[in-house]
Amino acid sequence: MTIAPRHNLFIDGTWTAPASNEWVAVQNPATGQRIAYVAKGNAQDVNRAVNVAQRYHHGYGDSGLRGEDGQHGLEAYVQTKTIYLNA
Repeated sequence: MTIAPRHNLFIDGTWTAPASNEWVAVQNPATGQRIAYVAKGNAQDVNRAVNVAQRYHHGYGDSGLRGEDGQHGLEAYVQTKTIYLNA
């Protein structure tokens, strides 16, 4: 199995390098062998991802999706999934 040596962040539908340009080594716990590097995201990366999420969330409440309590959109979906996962 071939593993890509570096894994970037997936933000706004594209794989992108972290703002810090830093990666963290990932090791196989059984062998200690380094198998890849993953992007070390920082606050700038989080802000970018949150801005994208907010952009896509805007108008999602108009989708007609409602939770049992009448909430619209993403909030109802997340609450439903959270309840399911915590059950």
